Amino acid sequence: MHAKVKYAALAFSLLLSYSSCSNEEVIADNEIVKNGIQLRVAGVSENIRQYSELYAFNGQSPNLDYFNHMPLNIERTQEYLKMDMLVGKWNFVLVGCNEMDIRSLLKAPQFTFAKSDMPMWVTQPSGGLLPDVPEIRTALIDGLTIVKDQSHEATAVLDRNVAKVRLVLKDGVGFKLGGGHTFSLINVPTSLSWSGGLYPNKTNPTTTSIPMTKAATFHESEDQAGHQQSDTIDFIIPAHKSLSAGDISTHKISVGVKLITAGGTDYINEVEIPIVPQDNKILEISLIAKGGIEVKVDVKDWATVYSTNNIDLYTMTLSGNSGYIATYAMNMKQERNWWVTLEDPTNFEFVDESVTFGQKTVSPVNIQVRRKTAGAALSTKLNLFISGLDGSKEQYDITGLTILIP
Repeated sequence: MHAKVKYAALAFSLLLSYSSCSNEEVIADNEIVKNGIQLRVAGVSENIRQYSELYAFNGQSPNLDYFNHMPLNIERTQEYLKMDMLVGKWNFVLVGCNEMDIRSLLKAPQFTFAKSDMPMWVTQPSGGLLPDVPEIRTALIDGLTIVKDQSHEATAVLDRNVAKVRLVLKDGVGFKLGGGHTFSLINVPTSLSWSGGLYPNKTNPTTTSIPMTKAATFHESEDQAGHQQSDTIDFIIPAHKSLSAGDISTHKISVGVKLITAGGTDYINEVEIPIVPQDNKILEISLIAKGGIEVKVDVKDWATVYSTNNIDLYTMTLSGNSGYIATYAMNMKQERNWWVTLEDPTNFEFVDESVTFGQKTVSPVNIQVRRKTAGAALSTKLNLFISGLDGSKEQYDITGLTILIP
C-alpha cells in the first residue's frame, strides 16, 4: 500500500460556462450547454473522480430547492469532470466518498420536495446492530446561473457530512482483563437530508432504538497498577452540516457500557454526552469507571491520514481453500476501518456478509468466498480497501472453486 492522501478537505474549482443575454435574446426552455460545468479534480482519489455525482436543484421560485435533474453526459478524466448542463439558475449538491462508491446507497431525490425535506442517507441496521456509515462528503453550491458562451469560476469544499466518535476507557478499577466488554452509542441519528442537515431537522432527527455496539478489550493500565484501560473504539455517525456559526444541532447522543467485573458479574451503565457531535470532527470520549461512570469529552479536527507502505498496518492471508470455499484471515493492526468487495459478485458471494466490514477491534476475522450455485466463472478477485489510503486497494486472486452440490 503506497498511496498518499495529500489533503484534509477536497477543494474543487467549478468552471461554469454561460453568457449574458440581451433583452432581445430568448433562450429556449431545456436548452443544454455543452460542458456547462467542469469540476477540476486533479490530484484527488480515483473514487472521487469516478463516483462523485452532482445534483441540480431549482435555484429560484417557484419550487425553490426542489430537485430538477442530474447533469448529462459526464466525462471523467484525470483533470476534470465535464458535464452538459441545462440553462437556468441552480443550487447544486455534490456528493462523494473517498473510501468507496456510495451512489447506490443514497436515497434518490424526488421532484416534489425541497432538498431539506428529503432524506439523502438512511443508516440501515445489519445483523441486529447499527453499523458505521461511510465517510460521506458533500458540498453545497447555491445560486449559480448557467447560460452560454462564457466561463465563471466558483470554489466548493467537499468535506465530511459525518462525525467520528472515539471511545476509550481511560481509567477503570475492578474489571476483567481481556475481551467480553462492549461500548455502545445510543440515540444515534440515522438520516441526512439533501441539504446536508440531520433529517428531518437538527433538533429532533430520526433515530433508532437499535444501538451501535462494538466489542472492547481491557488491559492493565500503563500508569497505575491495579487499574484497567481499553483499546480505542471508533464509530462513524451522520452529523449535521453547519452552514453558519449559529446553525448547530442540539441533539445529544449517549454512551452505554456493558462491562464484566473481575468477579464475573455484569456492570451496565449509560450516560448522556454533553457535547453534540460535529460534522468533519472527532468527538473524543474518555470514560472513567470507578464505582460509576464519568466522561471527559474533547473535540478534535479530523484530518485525512497521510499513508505510506506500512507492513505493520495489517495482514491478509489465504488460510484455507477447501475447493468449495476460500478463507482469508484479515488482521487489522491499527485504528482503521476496512472493507472487502468481490470483483465478480454475479458468480461469487461471501458466505457471511457481516464480516466484510470492520476495524481493529473486530480483528482478526475470517472472510469466506464461494461460487454461487449458478456461477459460471472460474476465478475472481477479492478487493481490500482501508480508510485513509486515498481509495487504493489490494487485490487477491481467487481460483479453483467449484460448486458444492448437496
